[in-house]
Amino acid sequence: MGVEYVHTLVVKDPDWLPQPDTAARIDAVLRHWLLVSVDPEVYDLSKTREYEMKRDDERRRLYARPVPVAAPGQGLVLLYPEVMGPMVERVFGPSYYPSVDPNEAYIYTISVIVGDDIRIHSGQMDINYPQIVQPPTKNGAVIEPYSYNVPLAIYGDAYPADAATTPPIIEMMIEPALEKHIGWQDYAGYFRGALVLDCNKNLPKFIEGKHVLPSHDFVNAVSEAFRSPLLEFGHLE
Repeated sequence: MGVEYVHTLVVKDPDWLPQPDTAARIDAVLRHWLLVSVDPEVYDLSKTREYEMKRDDERRRLYARPVPVAAPGQGLVLLYPEVMGPMVERVFGPSYYPSVDPNEAYIYTISVIVGDDIRIHSGQMDINYPQIVQPPTKNGAVIEPYSYNVPLAIYGDAYPADAATTPPIIEMMIEPALEKHIGWQDYAGYFRGALVLDCNKNLPKFIEGKHVLPSHDFVNAVSEAFRSPLLEFGHLE
């Protein structure tokens, strides 16, 4: 079966901006839940605009380091390697496949992204596509998006932004066939902070219904780390 699943938690507050310790706080939650045990690959999106197409071990040698406790600026991505074991089922619940043992459950990659830039969904999270009614502006001038892809294609367009930027107006377009999976509401259509859990082919059972993690304690812990309520999105492909 070629189906894969990605689950994303994004900061709901459209006015949210990260603090210097935001990434470190998310890292601490992931460690507490035993989802990570090593330093992540750290990408400064003000310097690199493309995912490094290198072998996993080479990327880790070049980019793995402790999470910086500093203002993330335009954007910071933390990329963690695969984790396997019962700690995955604590977050995702049982597998879609009854034969899968909890010790075999895995998350293929974990990504954290925080920064001042405005990031628009690519249409991969329970959304058919986001329609940009009005792009972001600064001092009345329209801001053009970057022409790059963030690591792992976490989102679609990204716009340079800061606290003085007027955010975009976005209409969320939902594919009718996906409506039964929607577990969110009142979403502005863009974010500055997100946690992405890529399950690859390890499908959780809850994908049959709403794409909302069964572990409310985990979601609440991530929400506290971001210092904001969260929205959850799933993507099957």
